[in-house]
Amino acid sequence: MKDPPSIFNDVLGPVMRGPSSSHSAAANRIGRLMRALAGEKISTLVVRYDPNGSLVTTHKEQGSDLGLYSGILGWTPDDHRLPTYEQALKTKVLKSTSITKAIAPLTPTFIV
Repeated sequence: MKDPPSIFNDVLGPVMRGPSSSHSAAANRIGRLMRALAGEKISTLVVRYDPNGSLVTTHKEQGSDLGLYSGILGWTPDDHRLPTYEQALKTKVLKSTSITKAIAPLTPTFIV
């Protein structure tokens, strides 16, 4: 028997790791879109954070890294491997770099 629809997972969006599931779920979707648009294996990823934006100091703690990198790996928000994303990046030989660089963001939490 299929479970009834969940207001949180099926209507509002996936429930993900806190403290900000919007940071991790949205970043996961962005990562999966980047993977799909690339059309090939992503071997290098550079994430730039604006020093004036909020993500420069919170991307790790709020779960943006977990979401973005797990999406790049092709994982969905409910994947049981999410806590191991850092090890999986090393295993998949994905070189990732986070840098802080002034950019003209559309919003304070804009990621390039």
